[in-house]
Amino acid sequence: MFSSADNMDYPATHSRITTMADIIDRLQSTDLDPELEKILDNFSSLFDIRIAYFKPNGTEYMIGKNKKISSYCEFLRERLHYKNRCLTLDKAKQYRARNSRKIQYYRCHGGCYEAIKPLYYGDELTGYIMMGQASCQKNVPDPIVQDARKAGIIPDIIEAFNDLPNFTSDKMDAVMQLFSELTDLIILKKLIKQNEQGPVKQLVDYMETVNPGINLKQAASLVHLSEDRLRHKIKEDMGRTFTELRNSICMGRACKLLIENRELSIQDIAYESGFSDPQYFSRAFKKHTGFSPSLFAANSRS
Repeated sequence: MFSSADNMDYPATHSRITTMADIIDRLQSTDLDPELEKILDNFSSLFDIRIAYFKPNGTEYMIGKNKKISSYCEFLRERLHYKNRCLTLDKAKQYRARNSRKIQYYRCHGGCYEAIKPLYYGDELTGYIMMGQASCQKNVPDPIVQDARKAGIIPDIIEAFNDLPNFTSDKMDAVMQLFSELTDLIILKKLIKQNEQGPVKQLVDYMETVNPGINLKQAASLVHLSEDRLRHKIKEDMGRTFTELRNSICMGRACKLLIENRELSIQDIAYESGFSDPQYFSRAFKKHTGFSPSLFAANSRS
């Protein structure tokens, strides 16, 4: 359990949401069948929709036809400063897809239709397929128009919005259904496999699910290594120290709880994330993510 005396160091350069993705990505190798790329390419070519495979940690790994983010989404993220809102919403839907094991359909802040489906083989999560940046409406949503007017870029926003793939509601439903069936085919044909290894992965799994605030002595005992050997192994596999690894896992757990558990207080989340001092937790969380815990939760649920 952490308190402010535990000297937890949070580098300002850490990712706001994807720090845990970096951790797990270093511990996994992914085997993708060439047929997966063909499926993504054909889907993107047929509907002009962006579709991508994400690793279990949330890292985007393969994009159909290497299709770039739409100009409309680029405007929202960069010119209207929606980037954090967009990424937080996508991450929240990713969490819900993982935990429910069901496809998640949603409409983003800009009015685009999106879907994300987890790929489970039994109890093993092997990633996600996500599609989106398509519209079913004729006009830019009013809140975006208001923000674009303030930024003086209404003509640019309207032009970019009109360039989005646009479908009737019935056709969008059909596209979504086909997307779901294609992901079922990917699972059925086992086109994605994850190869995991070593004591560090075992430790990370334990810290993520049981005790994020475990100390080095306890961690070494858990994986049957000496403390020095575990330090060396973490540095070798991850390129970071045990303390840096633990900090990232604690913050990742806090983000997950803030997104998924509305009934928990900040004090409860601090404790569940390995902190004994809620005020210290709030300061550390803001330094790590750029948001206070309450603001992060509000953004993820919008």
